[in-house]
Amino acid sequence: MELPTTIEIDRILQILPHRWPFVMVDRVTDVVPRERIVGHKCVTMGEPWAQGHFPARPIMPGVLIVEALAQIGGILAYASDPFDASSSLMYSWGSTRPSSAGRSPRATVSTLRSPFCTTAPTSGNSRAKRPSTGRSARPPSSSPAWSTARGNRGKSPMTANLHPSAIVDPRAELAHDVTVGPYAVVEAGAVLMGGCVLHAHAVVRGMTSLGPECVVHPFAVVGGEPQAKRHAASAGARVEAGRGNVFREHVTVHGGTEGRTTRIGTGNLFMVGAHVAHDAVVGSGCVLANGTQLAGHAAVEDGVTFGGLSGVTQFVRVGEGAFVAAMTACERDVPPFVVVQGNRARVRGVNVIGLRRRGVPEASLRALSKAVRKLWQSQLTRAEALAQLQEETDVYVRALLTALVPRADLPRKRG
Repeated sequence: MELPTTIEIDRILQILPHRWPFVMVDRVTDVVPRERIVGHKCVTMGEPWAQGHFPARPIMPGVLIVEALAQIGGILAYASDPFDASSSLMYSWGSTRPSSAGRSPRATVSTLRSPFCTTAPTSGNSRAKRPSTGRSARPPSSSPAWSTARGNRGKSPMTANLHPSAIVDPRAELAHDVTVGPYAVVEAGAVLMGGCVLHAHAVVRGMTSLGPECVVHPFAVVGGEPQAKRHAASAGARVEAGRGNVFREHVTVHGGTEGRTTRIGTGNLFMVGAHVAHDAVVGSGCVLANGTQLAGHAAVEDGVTFGGLSGVTQFVRVGEGAFVAAMTACERDVPPFVVVQGNRARVRGVNVIGLRRRGVPEASLRALSKAVRKLWQSQLTRAEALAQLQEETDVYVRALLTALVPRADLPRKRG
């Protein structure tokens, strides 16, 4: 069977008997039977040898470079004289046809690009040069775009602290100061910015971007397909999180559907067992206590605090600075600055403690309390209460009243 000029990893694994961590060829971009082959090995800090072979400046061992040449040569042998790779095992191969200069074959290898030529016009045994420094060189510009794990997007040598048992896909992007603990998993397409820490058994799925200084604790899973039958197999389930988010044990965050993105702001704390479903949006400075559940398309504004085991149904919006008490079920939009409690959630008052911590003036707290009493704790209808508050000038009260007006761009369940 004639091989194409470009051979991807799935076909390579059909030809070679080797498997991770001993597969030394990731891609072939040029092959001419009995003449030459050009292969690529993506070298990252996730390699098993990187932690011990000169840790301060990792260098790919020469024996492994020779092994890479041997595997590339095996693919060339298959291209030159195809055999049944499923039932035959090739241990060695040599060229009996002399080159045009009558000299022995020569092979060279560089950081990623490994040409192996059987007709090279120089003599000598196969040799290796330019061993890897642990930095991922860019593939040739003629090759399709493909990412490799690299330090600070190529601006500095990668010195990320990766445990030898961690599994980091070479197509993930890791900043130079990322820490990945034992048995943690980082999938292809994931981006971990500076200072991120993945503890043991943490998982960051593909199409997930974590901003600087995010922390993922054991058994938390950030990213991946949504739990929705219609969209379970949808491609491009993205998650984007900003700086300083903490995902404690068993937290799950799922990617968006139909090209949308699940978005998380900065400085949020997701406690044990919290869940953020597909297409949800979480602002900044929020706290989701143990077992908090956000359904698909839920929106949480800045500075919201959830008590344990509380839940938000689909398309519901929780307003800025609100406090959702423990075991509260939010089936309607939660206004900003208030405390809600119960099954189903009802407004109980102003979130005085939370707003004071955020520096809201006492005068505004008094104005909010007055407005909340008229809107939810008086005999007035909603229309009558709104009419009496129209002349209120306090900025926080105006924001509360604005939140009670339906927005045409959002599906809403008003409280």
